[in-house]
Amino acid sequence: MGPIQVKRGLAANLPTSGMNPGEFLFATDTGDLYICQSATVKILLAKDSTHKNQGWFKSFRNFLNKFLTTFK
Repeated sequence: MGPIQVKRGLAANLPTSGMNPGEFLFATDTGDLYICQSATVKILLAKDSTHKNQGWFKSFRNFLNKFLTTFK
């Protein structure tokens, strides 16, 4: 398994099509973290209510732990 990569950029510039299922997207201006369900659907995983882009990491780590535990 290769490294996990996260596409990032301003929320307005994140892709709305051509995404890969399982791909992560991070909005650097809002702190929102998404996972792509399909080429055109992304699901909000974590919202950084502090807008300091710090709270998302804990949410992301918790999500990954649950995800990886499920597929062991």
